[in-house]
Amino acid sequence: MGNIDSLTQSLAVYSEKLSKRGEDAALLMVNDTASLAGVFDGLGGSGARSYSRAGFKSGAYLASRIAAMTVRDWFKSLTENSAFGSSAPGSFDFGEGEAAELKKLLKDSLLKFKAALKEENGSRLKSSFSKELPTTMAVQVVLPPSERRKYFKANFLWAGDSRGYIFDEDGLHQITRDDNDVTDPFENISADGKMTNVIYAGGNFTVHFRSVPMKKPFLSFVASDGCFGYFSSPMEFEYHLLKALAGAANFREAERRLYDCFEARAEDDFSFAGLFYYGDEPDVFRKQAENRLQKLEPLIARIRTGGDEARRAIWQEEYRAGYLSLQ
Repeated sequence: MGNIDSLTQSLAVYSEKLSKRGEDAALLMVNDTASLAGVFDGLGGSGARSYSRAGFKSGAYLASRIAAMTVRDWFKSLTENSAFGSSAPGSFDFGEGEAAELKKLLKDSLLKFKAALKEENGSRLKSSFSKELPTTMAVQVVLPPSERRKYFKANFLWAGDSRGYIFDEDGLHQITRDDNDVTDPFENISADGKMTNVIYAGGNFTVHFRSVPMKKPFLSFVASDGCFGYFSSPMEFEYHLLKALAGAANFREAERRLYDCFEARAEDDFSFAGLFYYGDEPDVFRKQAENRLQKLEPLIARIRTGGDEARRAIWQEEYRAGYLSLQ
């Protein structure tokens, strides 16, 4: 398994409701210097138009994959750079400059692809929506401890309502903030909020950045809203996530159990990519998850008997502060 200075394991699950038409994309890249996980959720409303030059795929389908390929190439370029790669291990740090560079690359890639898709008759998008090739993004880049960094550094970059999370011995923490006019994660589940920022061709979008130093073993992951959006509360999402992962005999079984957990609830495509940093003891995560489940079970039992009133009270009074503590 390696020691805590290295990646212990990675995990990803993905599903599309319409075969070969799914609007999500996922990315997982691991090397000795850094690791990346990303999810991208193409928006089927403003991205519903299909393009004959792309096999009649929708703009949402294309946008998520263009964004994923752009992030893949960006990360590959960073890791092959002498300041970031094995020739100077630990000398590279990650910050707002890298986020700005990624934004420019995304904008350029989408504009170039939009130009390539232009119909021969010069027709333009016939829609009340102004965003073409729209997608959300949640990406994490994790750097290990080094001479420069005493602890792991988990860096999150995002736009839209796909999310980045960290789970540690204190529970689940949402690191990203949804680009939605309903900002509370609990209220956002049932509210019909409006997206306020997404990546799209020609758009003046924002790529947010947040960095979190991690002193203790952790699981970090990114997820599209198909993973978490069909649970009635963030605490129920954490509970079922941990039940799936902690009950698995190995990581491949964990992927299957996690897939089944989301598939049973989701009415949309979903994508999840996670990175485990748990030292040289394979059971460390399982023990941590089981301890956390013991704390969550009384809350879940109260929700089952008390319904929406109990759910809201638990969120506001007992769960919310810890869940948002790393933001």
